[in-house]
Amino acid sequence: MKYYILSHRSVHKGQSGEGMGSTYDLSNACKSCGTGAVLIGKLYTKGLKNATNDCLYTLDGDNIISKKLYETIIKNGAIVNDVSLVSDGKGQELPLFCVNPKLSFPRMQPFSQGLTIEGQCPVCKQNDFFNDVIIGNLEKGIQTYIVPLKFHYNGVDSNFLNQSDIFHTWECMGLSNIKAEGNRVIRYARPLLIVSERIKEVFENFKIKKVLFDEITICNGPVELQ
Repeated sequence: MKYYILSHRSVHKGQSGEGMGSTYDLSNACKSCGTGAVLIGKLYTKGLKNATNDCLYTLDGDNIISKKLYETIIKNGAIVNDVSLVSDGKGQELPLFCVNPKLSFPRMQPFSQGLTIEGQCPVCKQNDFFNDVIIGNLEKGIQTYIVPLKFHYNGVDSNFLNQSDIFHTWECMGLSNIKAEGNRVIRYARPLLIVSERIKEVFENFKIKKVLFDEITICNGPVELQ
């Protein structure tokens, strides 16, 4: 079985999460920045009521799929583990689900590629990861280049992988802020998604556009640094 990082290249849409009144469990989160907070119950959103995409990514970093896509994933025998119901700001449930797996991969190996760090929490060192981008030059016709993700893992065995077809990465994207101070609002950095080839196949059958799958490498033998 192959596994992939699922990335969105479409325009992000709608607000979700902390600012919309969603509830988070902070018991295992970083006490300094809040990274590792876990969504409890519904994901409250704004601006998704008329969403027609089968897969979208909110401005706050949440992965949303349609009810139709979710039901097809389950029908194809994939283990999702888990999703959260999605509601609008008034509490009305939408035909959408937030992909919210309960299992996370360990840290990627240090020679992995595709992410960069910009001012990280000194306590957990789990947030403030960003896509590594090589800025282009419009005047010279050079396009901006997003470095492909090449993640390497060690110590991930079949017993763990057999529990689900969707996982979180340990690394979380963007800023975290556990307290609202000045111009800073509460925000918890979101992890990326790791999905199996079962999930990839369903996405491809749905012809979902602007979604990338970067294959990861899992090695359970001795690790050779590159």
